[in-house]
Amino acid sequence: MLDKFDPQEKKQLAGDLRGEAREAAQTAKLNRSLDTAFRVALMLIGMASTVLAGIVNAHGSGAPPEWQTLTLMVLGALSTGLSGFALTQFNFGGRARSWQKKADALIALSTELLYSDPEKAGLLARVTKVRSWNDSTPPDEAPLVASE
Repeated sequence: MLDKFDPQEKKQLAGDLRGEAREAAQTAKLNRSLDTAFRVALMLIGMASTVLAGIVNAHGSGAPPEWQTLTLMVLGALSTGLSGFALTQFNFGGRARSWQKKADALIALSTELLYSDPEKAGLLARVTKVRSWNDSTPPDEAPLVASE
């Protein structure tokens, strides 16, 4: 005979899963916000660099003040460095998708637990798999619903 959840276990685990789903959804929202903020910051740095380059160029034949030249170099290097680093290290959009998939999968597992009579070991194995998803889980490796 297959081992099943008793009503108290169902209620407890479903509550835990819904709480974890809320946390995962909040993390997804945070990553979406960070993604937007990072893109806006890079855009502003690029715009500042472009405007300053125009100001430096408008000096005509004379040499621009040293602070303008140094600021232009710093902004250009900052924009290039952050863009390159961000593309290789911070995939906020991918992280947001992974966390949202985790939240959706946890809600699906909670719903399955409450409205069907799943086999205990199988459901717990899928819960463990979904709980293992984190920032380093590529979005494509986190299916919408964990399978057995």
